[in-house]
Amino acid sequence: MNWQKGTPQMGEHRGSAKMMELEARIKELEAQLKKIESVLDIDSGGITVVLKSKSKLKITAPAVEIEGQSFTEVKGGLIKLNGGTKPVARLGDTVAGGPGTGSIVTGSPSVMVS
Repeated sequence: MNWQKGTPQMGEHRGSAKMMELEARIKELEAQLKKIESVLDIDSGGITVVLKSKSKLKITAPAVEIEGQSFTEVKGGLIKLNGGTKPVARLGDTVAGGPGTGSIVTGSPSVMVS
């Protein structure tokens, strides 16, 4: 390459290669963002995450804490706490057996504990 006046200098040439790398990376990130936006609706008026499809939302971490100042509401057709298989007793449900050894005869059909 001829490094005369009017031609790119060596530093400019490397700079344009870096610019091309950055532009390619931006395109990759834009494509990833489009995928995220096709599944999630994120609202910053708090943080609300709404799945747009029938996708499964999974949160995995060493520790997950959910806390509400006044209340925490959990809704679902079936709520399993710690992989639960036994119905949670509600006030007025029937329990058989003695204290500590009994079992819940009637309980919540939608909230299970282990």
